Amino acid sequence: MSLEALKLALKQDKDTFRRYMVLGAFDGLVVGVSLIVTLGTLSNEELVIHSALSGIIGVSAASFWNTVVAESREKAIELKNLERQMLRALKGTIYEKVNNYSVWISALIHALSPLLGMLIVLAYTLSESTTLATALGLAVISALGLMYEGTIKERLKSTAVMTVAGVLTALLAYLIRPG
Repeated sequence: MSLEALKLALKQDKDTFRRYMVLGAFDGLVVGVSLIVTLGTLSNEELVIHSALSGIIGVSAASFWNTVVAESREKAIELKNLERQMLRALKGTIYEKVNNYSVWISALIHALSPLLGMLIVLAYTLSESTTLATALGLAVISALGLMYEGTIKERLKSTAVMTVAGVLTALLAYLIRPG
């Protein structure tokens, strides 16, 4: 393990890591909101909770492996381009190690961040209120938009888009709910 490569990966790709954190959290929260809205009308609270948690865990697993595949490919292309510029192979160098760390850190962040959606399940479990859990989910989704990089105007735009997406998802889930 190269501590220097790890430090460089954390510094070099912090925007990528933040993006994966926001995207994963958004995914988990949207899944949580849609499942609580859809299933919250059922009388079997255990089924609602387990369904929501299963959905969020599924999103986490998919996020991890999708990121490994996508980032591995992107980092391989980056390394090849750098090798062409430097006119030498970089296998085994700090460049390759930084890229490898970056892939696995990105995947881990993208896999763990959907678990934020469990807040919705916890809110529902404690309050037994679909409305409260949904409102909390939409509030956190809105706040996520502010975490994107960019100017305040760009962040507000991201917040608006993410909030609208959350509201539309909740409305669609409401329309297909049983009962």
